[in-house]
Amino acid sequence: MRIISKFYDYYDIAMSQGIDTSLVYVRETSHKDEIVIPIDMPNNRFNGRLKRDKLYYNNEHIVIGFCGKFFPVIKGHKAKTITAPWTTKFLYSYDEFVKFYTYKGNYIHRLKGWKRKQGRYEKYKKEFYKTHPKADYTLFLKLNTPIFVHERHVEYGYEYGTTINPRLKDYDFYRMIDPYTAYQELAMCLSGVLRLNEKEPVVISDACLARSKGFDAWSFRKQPNGRPIGTPIEHDKCKRG
Repeated sequence: MRIISKFYDYYDIAMSQGIDTSLVYVRETSHKDEIVIPIDMPNNRFNGRLKRDKLYYNNEHIVIGFCGKFFPVIKGHKAKTITAPWTTKFLYSYDEFVKFYTYKGNYIHRLKGWKRKQGRYEKYKKEFYKTHPKADYTLFLKLNTPIFVHERHVEYGYEYGTTINPRLKDYDFYRMIDPYTAYQELAMCLSGVLRLNEKEPVVISDACLARSKGFDAWSFRKQPNGRPIGTPIEHDKCKRG
């Protein structure tokens, strides 16, 4: 598969092993809003500040669509002060989420002052990670793309929107699928499901098709007297020029 793009992604390295030039993936990024995905996106965020320990934190809910599969992920942020650099990580499982937000040996939901809210936050985080539908190409066919990301973005006024053909390296997606497997799955999706490079069949008349195979109007028939056997009958409409 040959990739035409203005940016480099982590799975592009697989092209060094050889490519099939008959299959071309034109990777152009675009943005769409009002796209409905089969995963419930929480409207509220897990964010705040622990005043006593001076820990600031927040996160963003993201869904990555890749070749018929959906990957829920949370982009976590935390910092010790409001002016300090933020530590950011893409969390692809609930266990990663708990580990990232463990501070001084304690998961921050279990710290003093969070007991009342713990149940509500834990519930929707676990449900978000469990919502992992089976392979479904309906939305991919609708968007005509093998890759998309659904998230809050400045392009959508910080509301949920969908980015078509994003750079997966920016989401640490290599932790979920290695570059060579990702490249192979993309090639199979483009050729077998989306059929982006499939050529339209040429439609010709029955008379022209018979003529191209060497038949004429008297094939399998007895010709009338005066016409040499095997003399073809020309079809003007099949001539070119």
